Amino acid sequence: MRKVLAWTASLVMVLIFGLLTTWQISRLEFGEDPAEIAAAERVMKQLLENEGDLGSTPPIVGLASDDRPYVINLTRLEEVRAMADSNYELFRNGSGAWPYDVLVEIYREDPSDPGNFEERPSVVLGTPLHAGLIYTVPGYAVYENGTLCRVLVKLSGG
Repeated sequence: MRKVLAWTASLVMVLIFGLLTTWQISRLEFGEDPAEIAAAERVMKQLLENEGDLGSTPPIVGLASDDRPYVINLTRLEEVRAMADSNYELFRNGSGAWPYDVLVEIYREDPSDPGNFEERPSVVLGTPLHAGLIYTVPGYAVYENGTLCRVLVKLSGG
């Protein structure tokens, strides 16, 4: 009888220890890698603060209007969109995202609801991300015509 009670008591202790361990593990939070955060922020900064030079080798991808950071030049935006559609690798490397995959989404402010943005992006640069999403950086800018927009830079892979 004593052996059965000892075995039962040890089983109960193992179960309690297992449950406590499982509970502690479930409460852990996994932080982002600082290198991934820095890469996403670097891409955002380059896109919105840099005019870019698509004719250079390698190209420098930037959307900023001449000497006006966070003001998106619409002509440059169309040139970058054409580059991203025709040669994704060139776009990815020129945006500073390498070795990550990059997707840039630009959402316009909803004219019927100022302060809020349209549900679907008006501009998408890059390709859909196939590997798991690593990090998203939000930013804000305006088009040259004064329309406010929200810019999301999404990285994956690496």
